[in-house]
Amino acid sequence: MGEVCAESPKFKIELFGPLSISVNGLRLPPLPSRKGAYLLALLALWHDREIEREYLAGLLWPDSDQEKALYNLRQTLSHLRQGLGTEAFRIESPTRHTLRLNIVGADIDLVAFDEASARQEPEFWRKAVALYRGPLLEGCLEEWIFPARRDREFSYLAALERLAENCVNQGDFSTAAGYLRQVITVDTLREGAYRSLMQVYAASGELAEATQIYRELRLLLHREMNTSPSPETVELYRQIRSGVQDGSASSQNIRAADMVLPAPPKPILLETAGGAVPLDSPFYIPRPADARLNTAIANRHSVILVKGTRQTGKTSLIVRGMEAARSMGAVVAYTNVNALDAAVLESREALYRTLMGELTDQLDLDVLPEDSWNSNRAANTNLDRYLRREILDKLERPLVWALDEVDRLFACEFRNEVFALFRSWHDRRSMDPTGSWSRLTLALSYATEAHLFITDLNQSPFNVGTRMIVEDFTRDQAADLNLRYGSPLKDEAQISRFQELVGGHPYLVRRGLDVMAAEGLNIAQIEAQATREDGLYGSHLNQLYRSVVQDPDLTDLLRTVLQGKILPTEVSYYRLFSAGILAATPDHQTRMRCRVYETYLANRLL
Repeated sequence: MGEVCAESPKFKIELFGPLSISVNGLRLPPLPSRKGAYLLALLALWHDREIEREYLAGLLWPDSDQEKALYNLRQTLSHLRQGLGTEAFRIESPTRHTLRLNIVGADIDLVAFDEASARQEPEFWRKAVALYRGPLLEGCLEEWIFPARRDREFSYLAALERLAENCVNQGDFSTAAGYLRQVITVDTLREGAYRSLMQVYAASGELAEATQIYRELRLLLHREMNTSPSPETVELYRQIRSGVQDGSASSQNIRAADMVLPAPPKPILLETAGGAVPLDSPFYIPRPADARLNTAIANRHSVILVKGTRQTGKTSLIVRGMEAARSMGAVVAYTNVNALDAAVLESREALYRTLMGELTDQLDLDVLPEDSWNSNRAANTNLDRYLRREILDKLERPLVWALDEVDRLFACEFRNEVFALFRSWHDRRSMDPTGSWSRLTLALSYATEAHLFITDLNQSPFNVGTRMIVEDFTRDQAADLNLRYGSPLKDEAQISRFQELVGGHPYLVRRGLDVMAAEGLNIAQIEAQATREDGLYGSHLNQLYRSVVQDPDLTDLLRTVLQGKILPTEVSYYRLFSAGILAATPDHQTRMRCRVYETYLANRLL
């Protein structure tokens, strides 16, 4: 433990460089788990909002199922609070589903940095530069840190460039050059900073230094990217070189007033790809399913079916549909079946009691599920009576109840009874269009073909609902998203090349563009690591592989496709398509979804 500092704040977090936490002036030893440190860092990053526990768990344990990830989060949170001692109160639980960091009276370098960076006075720029002691959470290689790290690095470089410009305006060329040197130390390929440095040296009469900077840039670009300086940089060098040769260049000939330091581009506030896309995200790309869902909700359809393979955006679509329903005056409830404990799926009674409990919490009802449950009645009757009597009959507005990832129920022995109950609500609404059930819209999202599991589709909601499919991005949609990321794909040829690599898979598209924008990678670098275990898609691909090999029959079908053979039945196509491996094609033609999948799975299975 460090020495006590009389002036130290009670709680201090340093996120720039290696993470450091101090309580009452004493630096804490490393936490038992890196995940504890990362959890605290995430809460500090988003200190101004409540964060869903499910979202945090998904970020920190992306390779675990949701039940295991939430368990890990609870354990890590407990250890973190123990480690913080008297300051543990700062990790608040505004609701049972959310966490938030209380920063009142705390000293957090990231918060101070963001506040200083947003100001327009040199004294604040200098403060921001002083606070930046290294990359945000240095050493952390988690996917979620890269956008935040790149964003703060951009702010740091922008502050340095503004300070350099301010020094030039005051005629302090030496200090300006020092700031610009700091810029290119951090971002070695920032050509605009090299050009500004050339101008500063030229303006101060150090023409040899100016030409040397150009030579360094030219060699660097050739070595790292096999390219040359831009025409603008070459022209500046030519002017400086011409002045050196004829003796006309000097600080009087190239004046500070003539210099124009390039304005930094507007920062792109990146988001971590994966999970539901926030409602206010600039990176959400509407697809035909969005309009269909809003129309179905507006017309108060009884059953809405949202089908799409894993990580195509089903949850993001449903979240937007629920927001639209709220704006139309409906009451909404959301249940993620993947988030339910395994024990909940062992019996219908356990499942229905849990569903009733979730509705009670979300709708702020006074009646408790156990008060309505009668063990002498059938489980279906209990849920049916509860939903009708305690919710629909007492609501003055329509209810939209979204059940996400319901195909997890397909593995339950009682699946036919569950889906028959859902179907009965639709049928009773048809028989009594103005009755209680007319106020219910049930939205079900799933990936797997229902007919592979449900015995009698006439007793299922899957053949009566309004169906919409969440499809992969088209090339135009991928191009639109590329623009929103600041065009890391530089031209039409690169967009086509990227689309061929990832096939429009929404997660693969967003993850690729996110990494290119955050880390400055180009399409060739993305292609080089796309199918590697330690590459940008490694976690996603490994999870896909593990989901396939746990089913020997599915593995054999996939080998058949990879070997160029014909699948034996249409059911075989549905199984591979539902697993997200095959592309959606006319007449169920067998084609791998993308080159990334084909190459990776062939390497693992053939």
